[in-house]
Amino acid sequence: TPPVPSFEALRARLDAAPPAPRARRNPFVFGGGHVEAPAWEARPATDAVAEDEPRPVPPVPALQLLGVASTMTDAGLVRTAILSDGQELWMLTAGQALPDGRAVMRIDDEAVTLADADGGVRVLRLR
Repeated sequence: TPPVPSFEALRARLDAAPPAPRARRNPFVFGGGHVEAPAWEARPATDAVAEDEPRPVPPVPALQLLGVASTMTDAGLVRTAILSDGQELWMLTAGQALPDGRAVMRIDDEAVTLADADGGVRVLRLR
């Protein structure tokens, strides 16, 4: 078996070794160097919307009928429609209105009929 070098011999060899090369890139950083963010430019006044131009009307949120609940009262069966626009939840009976003005006209076992202020009627069905 070859002789085992002493600790001092290994230390001397390590001190005489050339320095390790410096890393040229960092594999954990995408791109190279520091990039300055572009300066924001002020938009000219001609791009502004004129005051007399009509602004677009926001779309009416799409409603979904999530369920229909029913309760027996002295006056008879009362149905409650459970509606949602994906963010809010409403439980309404016939004759009540949503915050946007659409009113519940009729509630069946699997559908609800809504009427808007312009006279439009829409039926939502359970999925």
